[in-house]
Amino acid sequence: MSIKLDKENHHFNISIAKNLNDIRILRSAMGAWLEDLKIDEFKIMSVNLCLTEAIYNAMLHAYKETKEKDKVVDIKIKKEKNFIEIIVQDYGKIEWFKNYKLSQLKEDAITQDHGKGLLIVNGLASTMEIKNDKNKGTWIHMRINL
Repeated sequence: MSIKLDKENHHFNISIAKNLNDIRILRSAMGAWLEDLKIDEFKIMSVNLCLTEAIYNAMLHAYKETKEKDKVVDIKIKKEKNFIEIIVQDYGKIEWFKNYKLSQLKEDAITQDHGKGLLIVNGLASTMEIKNDKNKGTWIHMRINL
């Protein structure tokens, strides 16, 4: 795992491989960073839940047919004045999320074994957008109001 923290400009850039321990370390570092910024506990939990769900989706879905060493997820996290912005990107060639409309996601979550986590993220985040490019991977872009 590679973490670059720019305290002055309030942002993280992180690359992790498919390793659940890296996610635990990231959640701990994120919580400590947000506490230092005087963010309240509920918002810290919301940010960590949204972040974890996005990373798990990338790891579980994007790299189904990829060698272990190629399973990289990049994360950018930035604190703005009134919100936390999170971008999670995988580089998988599988279009695991094909630009669903939220109404379609809700309908699918009722009948499928997947998708419920993204509904939770959508409820906690002020905005959530997911884009795919079969040559570049998938991006989940979220903002969480403070």
